[in-house]
Amino acid sequence: PMPSKHSISQNDIAQILKSVRRELPALEAYRLEVLNRFWGSAVLGVIISGLCLWMSIYYLTPIPFFLGLIVSGLIYGVVFEFARKRYTSRYKKLVFTKVIQRFSSNLTYQPEQELPQAIFQNTMIFQHCDWYKSEDLVLGTWNSVDVLFAQVFATVRKGKRRGNPHGTFRGIFFRGDFHKNFQGRTFIYPKKHWEIRDSFLRELKRINEIEGSYAGEERVYLENVDFEKYFSTYGSDPIETRYILSTSLMNRLVLLRRKFGHPIFLSFIDSKVFVLISWKADFIDTAIDVFKAADSMDYIPDFLEELQLILNIVDELNLNTRIWSKR
Repeated sequence: PMPSKHSISQNDIAQILKSVRRELPALEAYRLEVLNRFWGSAVLGVIISGLCLWMSIYYLTPIPFFLGLIVSGLIYGVVFEFARKRYTSRYKKLVFTKVIQRFSSNLTYQPEQELPQAIFQNTMIFQHCDWYKSEDLVLGTWNSVDVLFAQVFATVRKGKRRGNPHGTFRGIFFRGDFHKNFQGRTFIYPKKHWEIRDSFLRELKRINEIEGSYAGEERVYLENVDFEKYFSTYGSDPIETRYILSTSLMNRLVLLRRKFGHPIFLSFIDSKVFVLISWKADFIDTAIDVFKAADSMDYIPDFLEELQLILNIVDELNLNTRIWSKR
């Protein structure tokens, strides 16, 4: 549940919609245009597929039919998906930015702003990106902790040699500031291969462990059985790693892992904690449905639920408790 000081009521939602009411007719008109493109591309796709199916039967070859399916898919992707994404972008700019302003004046939402690639690579978990894209940047202060998070898509080379296969990380980047200092570096990876469903992440874990992303760090075994079940820990200073990973924090990380239900990577560097969650679904876009009216209030609770899930990292890990001392 949301903390009461940051909760947003149905009246708040109504006030938000009232504040953007002048813009909603244009937004709704564009949504209807997107739907027309959907039905138009669907009808065109059916016609093309039907003609190609007739050609396949007439000439006794499946090639025209499969070509028809490919063309229909391209029409759908180019015509409908492009328009749908533009509608999603417009909706986020118009409505969701105002939702966050009302939810917490200490947070800023920039739907089309990228998380800088350099910040993503500061985690030292994914250091070599061949292709990088980010969106839905949120930054500010939550419960007295400086936070920054966004959705990230990154294509990362599995190996160092040219021509090696690539894989894609898709998920949530989160950075929280402790406002305290620690000198070393601590990395936490999902431990079991079966915990990492994506074969690329399995391979990335193996290469990082073997080929040097942990150069200078050593495996640190901890006494928490549940934590060791889910995670492998590496640190440049085992004493400091144990100091950071208190029993309470390890228990909280286990609960966080179970709550998200997805592989979680963490690094503690330069007085900050970086959390990477391998999350296949689009972070915020899934809350927007082009088949619902633009003035529907259904979007906003879904959006707030996803927002709160990420912000709860601060509360779940107790980041606003200053237990790290400067050295």
